[in-house]
Amino acid sequence: MARKEILILVVITFLTFMAWVIFDIIHTRTQVTIDPTIQEATAPLEPTFDQSAIQLLQP
Repeated sequence: MARKEILILVVITFLTFMAWVIFDIIHTRTQVTIDPTIQEATAPLEPTFDQSAIQLLQP
């Protein structure tokens, strides 16, 4: 390969890499709105047990 061909290859590779990085940043920054009912459904569960309810379930 001639020096000119290598330079063209390096420039194209660099431009591809920069486009990839810019697209990834734009993709990451996009905001996604989540429906409040879905947020409520995915909320963490209470880690404590209701002992009286457990006693009612035991035979």
